[in-house]
Amino acid sequence: MDRSSPRPIVRRNAISTWGNVLTPTASWQNPRTPGALNDHAYGSRGRTRTRRERLRTTAVSSGTAPPPPLGSALMDASSATRTVSVTRMNAGDHACLGFDDDEDRWELRAAYTDIGLSRGEQVMLFTDPATTPAIAAEQLRAAGFPFEEAFHDGQLVVVNEVPGYDPDSGFDPAERARTWVELTEQARHKGFSGLRVVGDMGWAAEPGVDHDLLVAYETGLSPLFAEIGFTAVCEYDRRRFGDDLLRRIRRAHPKKVLHRLGALEVVRTGGELRIAGDADLCTREEFTTALTHALTGSARPITGHARPTALDLSELCFIDVHSAALLVRLARGLPRDQRITVRVRRAQSKVIRLCGAAEVPQLVLAEG
Repeated sequence: MDRSSPRPIVRRNAISTWGNVLTPTASWQNPRTPGALNDHAYGSRGRTRTRRERLRTTAVSSGTAPPPPLGSALMDASSATRTVSVTRMNAGDHACLGFDDDEDRWELRAAYTDIGLSRGEQVMLFTDPATTPAIAAEQLRAAGFPFEEAFHDGQLVVVNEVPGYDPDSGFDPAERARTWVELTEQARHKGFSGLRVVGDMGWAAEPGVDHDLLVAYETGLSPLFAEIGFTAVCEYDRRRFGDDLLRRIRRAHPKKVLHRLGALEVVRTGGELRIAGDADLCTREEFTTALTHALTGSARPITGHARPTALDLSELCFIDVHSAALLVRLARGLPRDQRITVRVRRAQSKVIRLCGAAEVPQLVLAEG
C-alpha cells in the first residue's frame, strides 16, 4: 500500500453512522523526524533511559514484532489471567486495563499506539463521548508521541461513539462483536497488517447495562479475536466500577495490562512466582524484596508459603544486570539439592547467563 501521500479516512459499513471520527486537516505538520527518539516520550514520568527506545527494543526482543501466528494467541476463558505490559500485546490478544489515573492511561494508550503503528497495523481509539478527536490528539502529543502523520493518512483513528450500545436501546453484544470483525476486514483491505483497538468501557457503568451480559460478552471475545488477529485493550475505570464486577471482568480476559508503564507486578500462584513489567532501577527495591523473600524463605513465617519451585520472568519487558545478578546470587544460596526453574525468553536468558548462571546448578533456565 502506498502511504507516501495523505488519504482520507474511509468510513463505511459498520462505522458509516458514527460521528466525530478524526478528519485530516491540511494544517497539521509532522514534527517527528523519521527514526528519531524522544527522550521524554512518556510524559512527566521520565525514566532513567529513553522510554521509546526501550519500547521499540522490547517489541523486537519479546516477539511482538513481527506478529506471531494467530494460533499462538488463542487462550480460552478458563485460563488464568496473565499480567503483561502493554508493550507485550501480541496480535489477537484480548486484555483488560483497570485504571484510576488518567495520565497513566494516556501514556499506556500512546505506547500501545506507537507499537501498532510501527508494525503497520491500523489503530483505533474508542474514547468516551467527552473526548473529541482533537482532545485525544493533544493528549497523545502531551505523552510525547506526535502522531499527526498517522492521523493524517488514516492509520490512527479516534472515535468517541460506542458501537453496540445506545442509551435508549441498550447493549447489543452481537452488533458490537460484528463491528470488530468488519473493522478488521476493512483494515486489511486497506493494506494494514492488522487492527488494534483501545475501548473505553465507561458506557458499561451506565444504568440499565446488564453486567452478566457484559461479562459473557467479554468472555466470548477471546477466541474470536485470536482467530481474526484483532488486538484489544478494554479500559475499565476503577473509580466507576465496583470491585466484584472488576474481578469478574479480569477473569473474562486472558490478559491484564499493567496499570502504568514501567510498573512491576509480583503474583504468587501455588508453587510459582510470576513477575511482570520492568526490573530496573525504578523498581529495584520492589523486585529485590519480592525475590529475596521468595528464595530465602524470609516470607514463610508471615505468609506460610513454601519456597517456590518455579519463577516465571517471561513477561518481564526488561531486566537489568543488577536484577539478574541478584537472581543468580540468591539461587546460589539455595541448598545444593534444590532447584528453581526460571522461565525466561532468550534475551533475558543471555543477561542472566552473563551474570554466572552456568556456575549455579540450583538455577535452571527454561527458555520459551
